[in-house]
Amino acid sequence: MLERSGAIGLFAILLLATGHSYERKAVTLGAGSLLLAGRHRDSQAANCAWVVFRDYVLVIDANFPWGAREILSEIKRTTGKPIRFVFNTHYHADHTFGNGVFMTEGAAIVCSRECGSESRTKGKGTGKTRF
Repeated sequence: MLERSGAIGLFAILLLATGHSYERKAVTLGAGSLLLAGRHRDSQAANCAWVVFRDYVLVIDANFPWGAREILSEIKRTTGKPIRFVFNTHYHADHTFGNGVFMTEGAAIVCSRECGSESRTKGKGTGKTRF
């Protein structure tokens, strides 16, 4: 019995020692352009990018609210400039539900005419959009 519990303990220690943690941080794509990549297998927020201009920040896709809060923290870690715009690429929830988080920070939500139309029609009542 002692050998069995010892083997289980050793296995647990080895499992912990070989495991690795994934720290999610923004990566620089180019001068002033950053990306926070999502990992669906780890239930992390969808991809989000932002561009730092001289006086403000433009965010591309707002994500879910919980993802938007994580992204907001990462943006604030990378720049002290205000977020002025969030550009939604399309109406899906993982791109638009976090709009309110950024609006609270003073950002204006912008998108193409088609995205705006889809946000008001295709996602209406489905829980797939928040615009």
